[in-house]
Amino acid sequence: MRVTGHHGWSGDLIETTASAIISLPFTIYLFAAGRCTYAESPGRSGIKSLLLSGWTVAVLTGYRFLLFFTAFYAT
Repeated sequence: MRVTGHHGWSGDLIETTASAIISLPFTIYLFAAGRCTYAESPGRSGIKSLLLSGWTVAVLTGYRFLLFFTAFYAT
């Protein structure tokens, strides 16, 4: 019997969706805050908000790895 197709959600898809849900509003907020607080151009605010959001995603990913390995070695 041959089974084709994959049922259910992929772990990578769930991870990407969760990261997008967390980081997208944060990026939009950083953009708006940069424009209002520092009276920057849209381009400069956009670049700064994307860089800060990228670092946030990188730090969260590192934190998730740290939690995973801590739980893995503790059990």
